[in-house]
Amino acid sequence: MPVVTIVLTLLALLGHAALWVGFVNRAHAVGFSRVITKLLSGCGHMLLMLTPLLALGLWLSSGESLDAWLSQSAHAQLLWLYLIPCWILALAIVVLWVQRHWVTTPLAVVLEQRTRLVDVAALLGKKPLAGGRARLLAHVPGNQVLQLAVDEKQFVLERLPSQLEGFSITHLTDLHITGRIGVEFFQEVVQQANALRSDMIVLTGDILDKIELLGWIPQTLAPLSAPLGTYFVLGNHDEYTGAAPRIRQALTGVGFTDIGNQWRRLDVAGAEVILAGNEAPWFRPPPDMQRCPPRSSDRPQLRLLLAHSPDQWPWARRCDFDLMLAGHTHGGQIRLPLIGPIFAPSMHGVKYASGTFYANPTLMHVSRGISAELPLRINCRPELTKIVLQSK
Repeated sequence: MPVVTIVLTLLALLGHAALWVGFVNRAHAVGFSRVITKLLSGCGHMLLMLTPLLALGLWLSSGESLDAWLSQSAHAQLLWLYLIPCWILALAIVVLWVQRHWVTTPLAVVLEQRTRLVDVAALLGKKPLAGGRARLLAHVPGNQVLQLAVDEKQFVLERLPSQLEGFSITHLTDLHITGRIGVEFFQEVVQQANALRSDMIVLTGDILDKIELLGWIPQTLAPLSAPLGTYFVLGNHDEYTGAAPRIRQALTGVGFTDIGNQWRRLDVAGAEVILAGNEAPWFRPPPDMQRCPPRSSDRPQLRLLLAHSPDQWPWARRCDFDLMLAGHTHGGQIRLPLIGPIFAPSMHGVKYASGTFYANPTLMHVSRGISAELPLRINCRPELTKIVLQSK
């Protein structure tokens, strides 16, 4: 087989994979119901697997060489209509990969990052897993689902009021309480979060997957405390339970403040903090920021947004937020060597799977989250983050 044919075949497969993986990623980002989301996702996965097999079967059944089949078969003529966009998409993927991995420069707004690893299984003396699937996945080589990364990140915010120099926030997201990971794991996460001694603790959605486990909220999250309070927004999995109001009630019952699709003003050391929550696209409408007090030279202001999805970043920028905290993408859960994450439920694919991003005027931090519906993480540890703000 000529080298050119091999290269074009590989590029076609790359473009094909990018097309349907991208479809699956975006199906999870639109805000459809759980049933429709799973249906679209299943169709995407099926087409991802079956399309190449169908093309391969048609070629093998013809008994011709690949070159002859591609040039003469009526089926192959139809395939060309699909191959051309696949090649174009593959070239775009290669260019974006090179840009993301080799051309990017460190963000000047990130002063320092430190990570401390906590092996929760070693601390507990056991793997707190339940069910055959969870126990089976625990044996997958490299599964880091119980290895918590406790990060401390210092960010520069140009407009940070001087009174808030050193202001700290502990960011948790995506607990995904399913019962597959035991209550002891989340209790250890909460202990680690309290030990960070931040001024504020925030939780950005996907707390509960099964409403039958609502009683886990007081068992796990009740001890969380911070001088300026604990705040939360909900995510799509909370909505999928069909009992989001009960989840809100349980969280407020253990001391959290519901900031979902609303904003409030906090007075912190003489500075004004506008704290808002955006739960779109699963809960609407987003908060009405037109009613928010405007910035003024007389009263310095910090605008902080809690959002479940990083797709709300453009909205945050339009509303002049200084800092946005999000989750939802789990860092991709599986990050392949050199390639990185493949699946991330975002309209932007894996672009904002995790990390820190800046576009004037908003700095966005996307956490990999604490857990997931499926207890499998490869090269993508769960993340608990303390964020410290500096003005320079």
